[in-house]
Amino acid sequence: MKILFLRLILAVTAAIMISSCQKETQPVKLVNRTINFNLYTEKDFSAENGNIVFNLMIRDGATTLLDSAIATMKIKDIPNKANKLVFAKKLTIGSNVDLRVGFKYTIENVGYSWYFDNFEAGSLHKEVIFSFK
Repeated sequence: MKILFLRLILAVTAAIMISSCQKETQPVKLVNRTINFNLYTEKDFSAENGNIVFNLMIRDGATTLLDSAIATMKIKDIPNKANKLVFAKKLTIGSNVDLRVGFKYTIENVGYSWYFDNFEAGSLHKEVIFSFK
């Protein structure tokens, strides 16, 4: 009798615990979000013959969603503002997600650096404007 009573108590306790752990969750609303990457310089690099590689970057926290290299170019070939490079990227992602968007660049035999900006949750369009210096 004691064993039956103990099993009944355990079964009721397990049922209560399982039912209390189930929570209703709202599905994340997926939306189209657009990012325009603008790259140019306002400095005169005409004497700089070194190579540089730019990467378009989109991150969601520690997760990299996009890491896309632009073709290697000479530093002297980075265009001025009137001829800037513009890259558009569309993402279908949750509207409640904050993103870090920008550029990472590597200069041959020098090192690497980056420029990032915030793309806040709820926003549908972002212009990333990077003037290389």
